[in-house]
Amino acid sequence: PPEKAKSSGMGVAPCEALACDKPIISSNLFEAPPEIKAHIGFQVTNEKELKEKMIYLAKRKNVFNNMRTLSEPFYSWKMIIQKIFKLYKEA
Repeated sequence: PPEKAKSSGMGVAPCEALACDKPIISSNLFEAPPEIKAHIGFQVTNEKELKEKMIYLAKRKNVFNNMRTLSEPFYSWKMIIQKIFKLYKEA
């Protein structure tokens, strides 16, 4: 459910999709950085929206471009390590 998704983070599979330049269709884009959220896929809340977005993307394969480049500043290993070091310094 979307309520649970708000607290669980975006997850590994969406990050892997971005690394492969594939758009995300998920109920769990709450944690995506606002700067890229609209450019990496769709957030859906029910089965009807999911079906609509899947059909939309199947018919328009080039709607989302450069998702890997857009997401690297937020999800690269370099960025993750910097965030971890920052957390350790603040602890």
